[in-house]
Amino acid sequence: MNSACSFQDCERKVYARGWCSSHYQQWRKGVPMLPIKLVKPRNQAYAGIRRNDPNKFWLLAKEIGECLVWQGNFYPNGYGNFKQNKVSHLAHRHAYSLAVGDIPDGMLIDHTCHNKACVKPSHLRLATVKQNQENLGGLKSNNTSGYRGVSRDYSRWRAVITHKKTFYHIGTYDTPEEAAEAVRLKRVELFTHNDLDRVA
Repeated sequence: MNSACSFQDCERKVYARGWCSSHYQQWRKGVPMLPIKLVKPRNQAYAGIRRNDPNKFWLLAKEIGECLVWQGNFYPNGYGNFKQNKVSHLAHRHAYSLAVGDIPDGMLIDHTCHNKACVKPSHLRLATVKQNQENLGGLKSNNTSGYRGVSRDYSRWRAVITHKKTFYHIGTYDTPEEAAEAVRLKRVELFTHNDLDRVA
């Protein structure tokens, strides 16, 4: 006996007359039979957690390496999405608020670990927009040198940096590595939140 719905490509369990519950209701109402829209499976991280559990937020995070990684839902940009009282919050900002306190207007929360999914309070800090941009963990999509602030200049390599709307041309170098080191040293001089440059 076929236990799957007889509607083409529908694998749902038979409810009545050879159709699943949804297709049976379409037939009963006399409307055109259409495929059933698949429902996105529920995030299993929420399984077993009560909606009003006061520890719900921290139960949705998991220790992975040195980070406390968000396991709940995400925004398309890769940041965690935590919903409370029908209001959505950025998970890392909510974590900072819970652990440290209110976030001043206009301030961002910067990840010192460069992991957007991390909600570990010790990996989060207040930052201005400028400071947050200083603490970049990767390269821009149009970068061809493999180094931040370095581009090809005919047979040599140009080192440049922008700080507080001022453009600095540091110089041209024989190798991209020399140019990258010049840019790094200039960033250390001008920036305050460029952690990766300071451990190089």
